[in-house]
Amino acid sequence: MASLINSMEPKIGHAYLFYKTANEAWDVIQEIYSNLKNIAQCFEIRSAIRTTRQGNMNVTEYYNTLQELWQEMDLFYDPIWECTTNSLKYGKMLEKEKIFDFLQGLNSDLDEVRGHLLGVKTSSFPPRGICRGKKRESRKRVMLPVGDPSAGSTLITTKMEEFPRDKPWCEYCNKPYHTKETC
Repeated sequence: MASLINSMEPKIGHAYLFYKTANEAWDVIQEIYSNLKNIAQCFEIRSAIRTTRQGNMNVTEYYNTLQELWQEMDLFYDPIWECTTNSLKYGKMLEKEKIFDFLQGLNSDLDEVRGHLLGVKTSSFPPRGICRGKKRESRKRVMLPVGDPSAGSTLITTKMEEFPRDKPWCEYCNKPYHTKETC
């Protein structure tokens, strides 16, 4: 009881000093201060997830922003499953929803990553697209320096001519002379 009361603001905690048990105090505190049964709060978080866009954030910052919102949203979901199969199916459905949320807000310059992830049959979360997106951003920073767009264009042209497309080309790692099966 003491640790519960001491973890609160003094003005709030003093009101619960005279409850007989910590459980009784906890139940009242949870009823008054918890937002877990507040459907408007749930709606607000879900709306924030749906409207979050990458914008000026890098892929990692964007993913972490979504991750924080998803974790907050998970507090509202506390399903008790009688069947473990249904629980697993529900978990996979939530993972797909997260992938869709992530892909929806990616900047248009990462359409290649979005297209790759939409073409993958089985995905786990966090998706490989986050790694691919980070790599793509890094390549873009190196190949297209800020303030000198022509420097990057020459580099890209040189690189593409270096490896002709008539050779086997891996669509997975985007490297020549092997295929996705041997990657």
